[in-house]
Amino acid sequence: MVDYALKIKKLRKFLSLTQEQFSVDTGISRSRISQIEIGKFKPTIKSLTDIARIYSIDVNYFFNEEFLLSIGTSKPSIGIVECSLCKEKERLIRSLETQIENQNKMIEMQDRLLKIKDPSYKQSASG
Repeated sequence: MVDYALKIKKLRKFLSLTQEQFSVDTGISRSRISQIEIGKFKPTIKSLTDIARIYSIDVNYFFNEEFLLSIGTSKPSIGIVECSLCKEKERLIRSLETQIENQNKMIEMQDRLLKIKDPSYKQSASG
């Protein structure tokens, strides 16, 4: 019989994800992931297929005992690729960082212009 608890935990560890990160990616609560990993709760087939889709792995990983042996310290042969959701998250974070940086530059420029127009601006703005 397939040990889903071990398979989920090994996959999460292989991906270097915390339960919280795995939860965000999969939409499964962190407490439920914890329950699954200790064997108190069995994941649904839909959950397993969703996880396989999210992390781009062969769904047979969850249903075939032999796949357990391929998870280890090196990349497994089951085709895990970088999570597309993770890539999208990183892209959005970089975009937000760029927007914040641009806003900060605009604020600096506005401060400079105001200081040029009114030298007493800094004293009155900070006081």
